[in-house]
Amino acid sequence: MRAKYFKAYYIHKKYIKLDIDDTKRDQLIAKLFKEVADLDEYPEAQIRYGYCLYKGIGVKKNLKEALEYYTKAAE
Repeated sequence: MRAKYFKAYYIHKKYIKLDIDDTKRDQLIAKLFKEVADLDEYPEAQIRYGYCLYKGIGVKKNLKEALEYYTKAAE
């Protein structure tokens, strides 16, 4: 799963170029971060997915859920 986290991170930072539009790219990033975040093993992924929720990157903006992921990461 750590590899999935770094894949999302590198796509997000644009170190990896994909032949898809920005909306689909953002959705992929959010999906990958969420998959890793939900394992409760990688606080970095929880922070990144929380940020996606906070900013509405690839997912519908949801401040309450973002706070939940930030809180999980801090525990």
